[in-house]
Amino acid sequence: MRSSAKHGAPENARGISAHVLTLHQRLYHALNLGSSESRGKWQCPDIEIQRLVLRSVDAFLDCISTETLQYPLVKDSVVDMVRALGSILEFKSQSILRLASSVVAKLVNILPSPMLQSHVLDLISPLADLLSSQQVPVAISCATSMNVILTKISSRQEREVSLILDETKVVGYLVHNVKQFCVDDKPIEYIQEMASVLSKILWRWSSFRFCVWSDPKFLSILDAMRLVPGNSKKLLSCSSLCGYGAEKLLENGETLLQMMVGCMDSSNTYSVRMEAFKLARCLMESCIGIQHDGSGALEFHMQTIKVPVRWESLNKLVGWFYSEQLPEPTFDCIWDNMDPEEKFREIQSYLELCWLAEFWLIEDLHEECYKVVISCLDSSRYLSTKIIQIAANFSLWKLAQVAAEYMAPSYHHLRYSGDLDALDSNLVEMVRAASVRLSQEGSRQFS
Repeated sequence: MRSSAKHGAPENARGISAHVLTLHQRLYHALNLGSSESRGKWQCPDIEIQRLVLRSVDAFLDCISTETLQYPLVKDSVVDMVRALGSILEFKSQSILRLASSVVAKLVNILPSPMLQSHVLDLISPLADLLSSQQVPVAISCATSMNVILTKISSRQEREVSLILDETKVVGYLVHNVKQFCVDDKPIEYIQEMASVLSKILWRWSSFRFCVWSDPKFLSILDAMRLVPGNSKKLLSCSSLCGYGAEKLLENGETLLQMMVGCMDSSNTYSVRMEAFKLARCLMESCIGIQHDGSGALEFHMQTIKVPVRWESLNKLVGWFYSEQLPEPTFDCIWDNMDPEEKFREIQSYLELCWLAEFWLIEDLHEECYKVVISCLDSSRYLSTKIIQIAANFSLWKLAQVAAEYMAPSYHHLRYSGDLDALDSNLVEMVRAASVRLSQEGSRQFS
């Protein structure tokens, strides 16, 4: 172990609570029962010591927060925890695999993206190897962790991650798991996580798509997955990104069309409807944009698309592409002193980016923009009236619904003051419905 890990230097521990220090000491007491190789890899074949390390890591993770991660003592512990967890997964001790996989899932969900990116390569290989585990809870936890990791990796790591995925034959495992779902009695969470991991891999790395769309049994099973329509559409969309894959899917065009249209119905959840629209767009672009010439080569025709995005939004987008970090507003005295119009323009740029990310299928950017808009609404609720209309114009219905919920407490005031007059009637109804739900929840609390 590293020197700071052994004793916890006083300057590193300044400002940390006694409880966190105690958990830190227990963590390193457990880790020091193992040994470290020259490469820094933690090793210990004793199952009981591995179990002790897992419980110590689990307890220490409970005290990790944005605040505590600022302390070097806590931050420096991350690399040792990751290496130990990766080694324990590689040992594949059946009696503790369930605990190990759940602790890893907890860790990757807690660590922020920049910190996790530094250690993903230590975890991807053992996690990928365990996706075929016969212990269903282990396979689900490992798939959950893989989903988080694949969302947070940087573009600089794509090649290394691709090599690991290829070496571990993870796509083959995932395809097999999806096909077996309809045969074996497994929980719905199993196929949800497996399908999500597979779709993320196919979206990001085109080299893995061939073995998916060229498997007729796999494609036929997707059509039968009525219980998880959102996940089956994700996989179909990924397959259709390849021209040959799109052609293969369209061989059963009438059935596919009926399935897509059915999933677009308003009775389905937002995520299911969105996946159906994504599939339709992917198929359309494949049909329009790919033509075969006499030599059998593929010719791509790029489309010029005019989008309602301002310069401020594009500036943020370029910054995100280069740094992989979205510049976010700081809700301090500067924000408080901005006039409402300035605040609105700032939020509008994130709404435009949110729409653009959804259009281009950039899921991580979409999620970041969504969170920023929600944070802006938290600090400036009175902007909801403007935001709900723009969100609706961009068909960002999830954000429009959130804005309606922020407006719900003031619904009657907004109605009598005329502030709702500029909104579309369906948006006014959305706010009214949110107000009714709020009143009903309040009545239940006091009944």
